[in-house]
Amino acid sequence: MKQSPQTPFAELCEEGGPLFGGAAESSEGDGQEQAFLSEISEEDVEAFRQREEALLQIERDMLDVSQIMRDLASMVHEQGDAIDSIEDYIQTTTSNVESANQELAKASHHQRQIRKRKCYMLVAGGFILTLLIIIIAVSARK
Repeated sequence: MKQSPQTPFAELCEEGGPLFGGAAESSEGDGQEQAFLSEISEEDVEAFRQREEALLQIERDMLDVSQIMRDLASMVHEQGDAIDSIEDYIQTTTSNVESANQELAKASHHQRQIRKRKCYMLVAGGFILTLLIIIIAVSARK
């Protein structure tokens, strides 16, 4: 069914287009509406429909973006818990490394002391051995 270039407002309302919010207000307004509607062409109606569809699409897109933002906020919250536990592990590891460094410093100091004692014992043993050899050599000559 082909419509004329001039589409009456009443037909627009019957087709379900929410262009102006419903039926006519009064009989006085009918005359004004008819004058206004006689100026609305089929292209204008199509333009209104396209605008309405574009607005509905924008609304759907905004709802999609809103849902994505909620999902993202949820993921960030979950990641925040993981990051907190990682920070705790890092602090514990740092503490353990500091303790290990202190223990290594103690072990190194202890090892140096043991080496010194071994050297002193070796020198003392060599001195005693040399003294014994001298005593034996002097006793054997007599």
